[in-house]
Amino acid sequence: MIKDAKKQVGRAGYSLEEFAELFGKSRTWAYRRMYAGDVRVIRGMGATIVPAAEVDRLQSLAAVAEKRTRRRRAPQ
Repeated sequence: MIKDAKKQVGRAGYSLEEFAELFGKSRTWAYRRMYAGDVRVIRGMGATIVPAAEVDRLQSLAAVAEKRTRRRRAPQ
């Protein structure tokens, strides 16, 4: 899901475009998540930033959801 996550170590935040790219989505997806209140952002001085902690939170939610959707086949 997250591309080149190791290269992003030490970043305090991401632009909405970078945020969308991390998740392999479009810029429109990032703006929709922001306006829906799904993603916390910091606005100020003409910029909108998604904190790195928020990216980590969403990654952990995605990992939990992935584990829940995996189904095991019943023994035959």
